[in-house]
Amino acid sequence: MVAPPSAACEASRQATERALAALPARLSRGARARWPVLDALGACVSAGRGWWSLRLERATADREEPRGEPVLEGVWALVYEDPSGAVAITHPWSEGPEASGTNLLCAPEDTCTRILAPTVFDHDGDGVAELALVVRAERPWVDGGLTGTSYGVLWTVREGRVVPYGPTRAVPVLEHRDIDGDGRPDLYTHGPYVAEAPGPCGRNGWVLTGPRFLLHARPDGGFSATDAAARRGLDCEAPEDTSNGGAQAYRLGVLRAAREVVCARVRDPRGVALPRALEEAPALHPRGCRNSAPGDLDVLREWACWAPWVVY
Repeated sequence: MVAPPSAACEASRQATERALAALPARLSRGARARWPVLDALGACVSAGRGWWSLRLERATADREEPRGEPVLEGVWALVYEDPSGAVAITHPWSEGPEASGTNLLCAPEDTCTRILAPTVFDHDGDGVAELALVVRAERPWVDGGLTGTSYGVLWTVREGRVVPYGPTRAVPVLEHRDIDGDGRPDLYTHGPYVAEAPGPCGRNGWVLTGPRFLLHARPDGGFSATDAAARRGLDCEAPEDTSNGGAQAYRLGVLRAAREVVCARVRDPRGVALPRALEEAPALHPRGCRNSAPGDLDVLREWACWAPWVVY
């Protein structure tokens, strides 16, 4: 995210530096190295007519874990400033479009906020570029990787307020980029197929997701979930399993089964292809707890019963 030389950008950078300076001296000097999420704050990008910026409003690091590591908590904002200097603010977070309180948290070996680099494009042609921003709350999982919640929004400005862009206001955004080469960034989303799954034997919960659906950007500013480009963009592939078994192989196996189940439902709304996908999935459940604890496969069975989010 490039920081253009503008008063709007400078205001956000200064606000962020003031908030960091208010931390205890021993933490303020190395705050960005200790908490990489802070690198995203204070940045700025042109909206064509006006500016978007990310601003840290306040932060504390007084509470500490038993072993003495500080926990960062705070509030940050997405700011739009128009050419007249009028400012509109919202507070994105990882569990929905907008937070009502703390939306920044980093605890050692636990949950930590991550803000992905924003992207901009004027989808509706009004001169103010919309901004796509994805926020994650990541935590370690038993396979050595990360899990956690994620929520992205395509933001715009309406009547002096920063609000979700109308055609995608109910869609959590994963990615905003031009997939089909027509010059307009498209959106990837999991749609409604996101759930906190119990984990193996009902322990070590993690966030299970379905396939990635493409919302194809149209010239009129809308998005299509069912046109030819959207159908071609449906991503049913799970990451390749390069592990030697264990928790990582389990997680990748469940992800693969989840995507197979949902894609079968979308492509065949009558459900003819579903039985095979569900019959193969139970082998993933760890032995010894197959019938004694809630499992991730219960999520798959629930998704299989839903009416398809889209139908191809």
